[in-house]
Amino acid sequence: MFDQLPILIEQLKTPEYLHLVLHPLLVHGLLLCGILALFCMVLRQKVALAVVLVLTALCAGAAFPYLTIRTEIIPELQLSHDHHLASEIEGITTAFSKVIWIYYAISGLAFLAAATLPLKKKLWVPLTVLTICGALYGAGLAASYHLRESRIYHPNLESPGEIHDLNTPLTPSTVPPEIEFPSPRSSKRH
Repeated sequence: MFDQLPILIEQLKTPEYLHLVLHPLLVHGLLLCGILALFCMVLRQKVALAVVLVLTALCAGAAFPYLTIRTEIIPELQLSHDHHLASEIEGITTAFSKVIWIYYAISGLAFLAAATLPLKKKLWVPLTVLTICGALYGAGLAASYHLRESRIYHPNLESPGEIHDLNTPLTPSTVPPEIEFPSPRSSKRH
């Protein structure tokens, strides 16, 4: 594992990999921070809430470098994909750039809520509730953009009707012809 560390550090310097590392902060980071902030608020743990609010601000703030790096790698994506897919990736990036203000607002609200925690006035309560709602909304929004892009790289996600229903067992009649079942083995137990 440690022998892979220099490779990881080198890859983090490339924008192609760094934007992939930053994106989960927008989905998983905001979702986890929203849930943890809710628990901290209910349990009245102000110190833990302050930490979670700062983490929420940092996760939401990752939208700026993510978008900057993503915009920077668009020309390389256009070279490595056909024109239709590259234009779709560029369209997703453009659409995300139009809603980036939401992540700035979440980040600002989270810092403001954390700053008002020590005050005797209960201003932190509505700010924290807004931050929690914003973090959960931001996570859902980032997940929807991620799904749109995942459909480019994973065509089986394109249409929900073509995804196999997990409640239906796979039988030769329900499996596409390009998938072959291994022949059954007869095993005798002694």
